[in-house]
Amino acid sequence: MNRQMRMTHLSVLILQCLAAVSLCPGGCSFAAWPGATVLAKGSSRTSLRHVPSSGQKLKQRRNLSDFGLDRLGFFAVALSSVALSRWSTHATKQSQMPHRRFQSHSAIPAQKVRGGISRVVRRATESQERETPTEETPERKESGQVVTPWEVEAGEDGVDYNKLIESFGCEAITPEQISRIERLTGKRPHRFLRRGLFFSHRDLDDLLDAYEKGEPFYIYTGRGPSSEALHLGHLVPFLFTKWLQEAFDVPLVIELTDDEKFLFKNDFTIEEVRRLAWENAKDIVACGFDPAKTFIFRDTDYIRELYPVALQIQRRITLGTAQNTFGFTRSDNIGKCAFAAIQSSPSFALAFPDFLKPGTRCFIPQAIDQDPYFRVCRGVAEKLKWPKPALIHSKFLPALQGHQTKMSASVASKGLYMTDTE
Repeated sequence: MNRQMRMTHLSVLILQCLAAVSLCPGGCSFAAWPGATVLAKGSSRTSLRHVPSSGQKLKQRRNLSDFGLDRLGFFAVALSSVALSRWSTHATKQSQMPHRRFQSHSAIPAQKVRGGISRVVRRATESQERETPTEETPERKESGQVVTPWEVEAGEDGVDYNKLIESFGCEAITPEQISRIERLTGKRPHRFLRRGLFFSHRDLDDLLDAYEKGEPFYIYTGRGPSSEALHLGHLVPFLFTKWLQEAFDVPLVIELTDDEKFLFKNDFTIEEVRRLAWENAKDIVACGFDPAKTFIFRDTDYIRELYPVALQIQRRITLGTAQNTFGFTRSDNIGKCAFAAIQSSPSFALAFPDFLKPGTRCFIPQAIDQDPYFRVCRGVAEKLKWPKPALIHSKFLPALQGHQTKMSASVASKGLYMTDTE
């Protein structure tokens, strides 16, 4: 409380002591009233509460009546009442101010306290949501470029991939790593790797160390069906994945995220995204994957097997993490937040009990804009003590309009499609 309040409080205590002494028959010693009266701050109203003595017989001291203070009794009571009334009014006003520094609810019914607290918390939360912008992801903070799973925009010089490596926290692929891949596989590295189209990674060395010791891994990649056919940009990870499957002789799972497109594209029906997934699967199969070691699926078909794994992941991703990583707002549907767990689920062999051995490591070739999903995934894997997926990132194939953005199926004029004939 401020200085004025402290002085008023002290004055009230003094006047109350004087009043109590003057009204006490025969006079009262200070020793008989060790606490006299105290202010019970049970609410915005102030009440008096007597504090009894310890019950021990105390040595009598000179009382106030010896000093002729009895005559002050009437005035003390009156002044005490006025001061107390003014203090109570001031305390009531203070309790109604936004910053309630010394309000207590001990004298308020529990139901009202709970209701009041709920309202205060709700109002504070709503005020914070209105006034405090959602924390932006690191890639959004980069000056002149925006890279998210749904949007890629850059300046006149195109995407600065060195800045992406720094802001995403991944590592650049080195010539030594490329040479090591060649040594382990006995095959010349793919041209996309030699020419830097695949440029960064997470835990690539750990994966190669395990492979060199004879530990198996599998590859996981996917496609979000939003167009009738794949464009050239989509083919980059699939063609590279085909080479990886042949070079390392490992199994492959391919996820078609029809559920994602339904949740993120309001103009799509479930039937439409399922149909597009089927059409896209034809282009993917045409890349030439090994049928005996490849499993391709739509989320809406395979969700029964994915869901137990997805639940484990969902339980460990907070709403704050989803908002801060992906930039979701209060107007976004809750399916968007939950989808991160669905896309992460194929990163764990548990999701494919009929196809993979539990505990098998996962390797994910992907475009760099999908990295946020798997940053979250890797954090969850650590909590669950599951093997973290290793990642390798590709650059974007520029749109036909220029290298300020990527080739995208969301805008048909930006890309060259597998079905184009002229």
